[in-house]
Amino acid sequence: MDCQTRSVNAAALASRPATTGYRTSRSRAWLAVFLCLSLATSSGCATGRSAVWRSPPIPSTTSVTGNPAEIALATAAHAEQLGQANATDLYYHTAILAWQQMTSGQPGNVQPPSPHLQAIYKHAIGRWLETAQHYGRWIPGQGIDVSTEVGMVRIPIAPTGFPWEPEEFEELHPIGEYESPSLSRYHRQDGLGSPLVVRKCNRTELRPGDRFLPRHVSFSATALLRPQVNDGTGGQPAVLELWNPYTTHAVPGPSGTAGLATDTSAVFAFRELSLGSVPTPFEMFVRPDEHRDSEGLYFFEPHQPGKIPVLFVHGLMSSPRTWIDMANELRANPEFNARYQIWAFDYATGKNFLRAAAELRQALCEADAELAAYGDDPSRHQMVLVGHSMGGLVSKMQVTRSGTHLWDSIANLPLDQVQMNDQYRRQLAKVFFFEPLPQVQRVVFIATPHRGSALASRLTGRWSSALIRRSPFENGLHQQLIVSNPGVFRWSVFWRFPNSIDMLEPEHPLAQAVDDLPISDHVKVHTIAGTGYMTTGFETGDRVVPLSSAVHCRAETELQIKATHTHIHRTPEAVNELLRILAEHPY
Repeated sequence: MDCQTRSVNAAALASRPATTGYRTSRSRAWLAVFLCLSLATSSGCATGRSAVWRSPPIPSTTSVTGNPAEIALATAAHAEQLGQANATDLYYHTAILAWQQMTSGQPGNVQPPSPHLQAIYKHAIGRWLETAQHYGRWIPGQGIDVSTEVGMVRIPIAPTGFPWEPEEFEELHPIGEYESPSLSRYHRQDGLGSPLVVRKCNRTELRPGDRFLPRHVSFSATALLRPQVNDGTGGQPAVLELWNPYTTHAVPGPSGTAGLATDTSAVFAFRELSLGSVPTPFEMFVRPDEHRDSEGLYFFEPHQPGKIPVLFVHGLMSSPRTWIDMANELRANPEFNARYQIWAFDYATGKNFLRAAAELRQALCEADAELAAYGDDPSRHQMVLVGHSMGGLVSKMQVTRSGTHLWDSIANLPLDQVQMNDQYRRQLAKVFFFEPLPQVQRVVFIATPHRGSALASRLTGRWSSALIRRSPFENGLHQQLIVSNPGVFRWSVFWRFPNSIDMLEPEHPLAQAVDDLPISDHVKVHTIAGTGYMTTGFETGDRVVPLSSAVHCRAETELQIKATHTHIHRTPEAVNELLRILAEHPY
């Protein structure tokens, strides 16, 4: 889009403090906070209740029947209440006893164990793991030391079906009661064993791509303590089996095949507990230059060749937490788990989303180069991007060609003729000039403001924009660029480079230039848009993005859902639509 430049005295700009235009009085700052929080509520930032996590309680020592396993469980619980370390041994022997009671001893009997015995077995394993870690009996990645009739013996672990190595099983957290404000449903299945959340605490890079794993990673598992046949050779009396609930649904039980006890939702609540130690979406919005360590591309699990990456990109004043509900539903689907793996991109949403898109583009290129160590893997180049709100615009920048269109919308000289240092020129080149990524084959836009949102132009958006504080270094670079190139830059970038709110204004020249960029012909496009509510511009939409802005002319499919902007990606309709799209996606 072409536009007229404003005549402004560059000398006046040079004498202006770098933060002019950003400072507000204290009363106005508080008003800005209020309005910005209002915008957060409408843009997807999860607020309100925190996740709750409780370990399984110590079993009751009263109301015990004459069942030997139940008596043994009460005895172990009493020892734990007294703070005795031998509670670990007593819980171990209780689990063994419960297993033996579940074994009928009749060959060919395939009757499932009684629910009561399964519950005793589950509780005994859960408390065994808790007390073993409390009393230092757990050796991460190896096993648990227990006292037996032949002395102290290490019960080894045997992980099955995981992309993780045994040494990465560092903490074992049995699942008790939990809640998460980010979850609409909880996916649990009764059966044999004790569902767990496993936590990997140390950053170890054992495989290509491991640097994209978060420092603290949690994943689901189910524990079984299986006695071994005593053949007189002095082998281990039992094995602690750890099963992947996403790939295993039934296991050999005491008397035939038994369904595996699973809880695949607990891991999402557990992960939320660590969010208190990371910057909030609001902090990353108002101070976008101060949280670089929290930004980047993340893998949920180690890269698995043969599985297609589905990359989720959050929107304004939000974080990957906004995708917890969606990920919980997808991971409960066996077909999804068989074909796909989840990636996520986190970024400070106060910055111009073109810059966030450039950082994602670079991260995806680095990941692709590193994962090439696995050899020829066509699935790696079948990537699907899913973007909510402004995250859809970040995703679009991965599948389009800029040409000179974006740069021409802010300057009347080519980049190589503008006066600046070479390092800054290279940075701007990455932001304004790019080609579509060949590894991305499909993009799903959810409530994406392709043509902006009137909310960004109204009072809430203006004050929220004023609240963003760029670093003195960034402000100084901009000031130097303008002063060194009088008459080159257009009014839309004269006082500052546009931030994320500016870029969502429907009339902003750079935002219009982004909308004009064509999506690559090889990329399939899908739209999920909210409707049924009035937006700020008095159009029908999702209260934030009007329907006219959320649709895209290249979309092969378009689903309109009656939902608000903050909730649309959590609706069953959106989940089912994404599953439908992924079912049609080629290998």
